[in-house]
Amino acid sequence: MKLLFVQIARNRRNTWIALVVYICILIAVTLVIGMSSPQLGKWIAIGSIIYFVWGFIRMGWLSYRGLAGYELTTENAPEIIELVEGLCLAAGIPQPKVLFDPDPLPNAYALGWDPKHASITLTKGLLEIMDKRELEGVIAHELAHIRNYDTRLTITTNLILNLIVGISLGGLLIGAGMVVNKSRGLIALVFRVLGLGLVILFGLITLVAIPLGKIFYFMISRQREYLADAGSAELTRNPDGLISALSKLKDPALAMPPSHNMVLNAAYINGPKMNSLLELFSDHPTLDKRILKLQEAFGVNNGKQ
Repeated sequence: MKLLFVQIARNRRNTWIALVVYICILIAVTLVIGMSSPQLGKWIAIGSIIYFVWGFIRMGWLSYRGLAGYELTTENAPEIIELVEGLCLAAGIPQPKVLFDPDPLPNAYALGWDPKHASITLTKGLLEIMDKRELEGVIAHELAHIRNYDTRLTITTNLILNLIVGISLGGLLIGAGMVVNKSRGLIALVFRVLGLGLVILFGLITLVAIPLGKIFYFMISRQREYLADAGSAELTRNPDGLISALSKLKDPALAMPPSHNMVLNAAYINGPKMNSLLELFSDHPTLDKRILKLQEAFGVNNGKQ
């Protein structure tokens, strides 16, 4: 158990290191744009605030309504709600809304702004293949995400990354449009020079900031997955249930296809499968690595203590 808490502390430290670097990238992009054109920087700042407000409202709506299906209650799913209630008591958090998604692929995810405004969703496919012990491990994993404010962190980092991408590509397209303008005269020439400056500025941002932003976004997401796995084992006092559940999800036939929504990709417990060589660009560690971390933390050998 001591190794578990060492792993939790290490994952939290790694998350904060990655988050600081990630924010520094955004600050650097903002400073470069602001120094090049204060007026452009002002409008980008206003647009960024509007985008952040819209993003938080949208994710709040998703956490309340879910993506599909209906709410699980003591009337239609008493055993599941009993599991959630017991784990919430152990975690010291309010009970989130529990939602059912008719997706035939096994998955679970947590959404929300904080523990008081959160939900967990369980898919039909997950409920069909997991026994009670495995389901408890999965639910505890999602509650650990909520307790650790991972849902808020994922939303925030995703919005920052989208801003970096949108600002970079938008500025690049505007600059390119000014360069290829076919108008003649002195004013047109000035516009072309300004456009070339924008292409160089936003081209550099695109080549440097976007790849770095994505790498650190994925790094943060992977560290939070390890942390939630450890949190699940802490809440259930036994990693066997989650280890068994993750082992079942290794079946390639159960793999979740990538979503265009990076927040959901990061939130899924059964994320899209990716070759370990490409893990740098994945929001989830491989299932084998997650299982190995749990086994090491509890001194488990091949799933047996």
